[in-house]
Amino acid sequence: MPYSLGKEHFVQTSTRIANFSNRREPGPNDTVVYISCSCDLMHPGLIERLKAAKSQGDFLYVGIWDDDTASYFKGESYPLQGL
Repeated sequence: MPYSLGKEHFVQTSTRIANFSNRREPGPNDTVVYISCSCDLMHPGLIERLKAAKSQGDFLYVGIWDDDTASYFKGESYPLQGL
């Protein structure tokens, strides 16, 4: 398969997403926490932010910015590592 420099479009399936979960859905008394970030490069500061967010509730949902959003909020030289 040749290497592509274009944007890749990858659609997650519910099965693949479930592989990264505890396979339990939030109940009516659970607290759901949502954090949105570029997650451009995985580094200790990002891991600590994710841990802090998770400590706020029972479930953590993470929204990952696309390349255009990362550029908008962080500047033209970002992301360092594209999606």
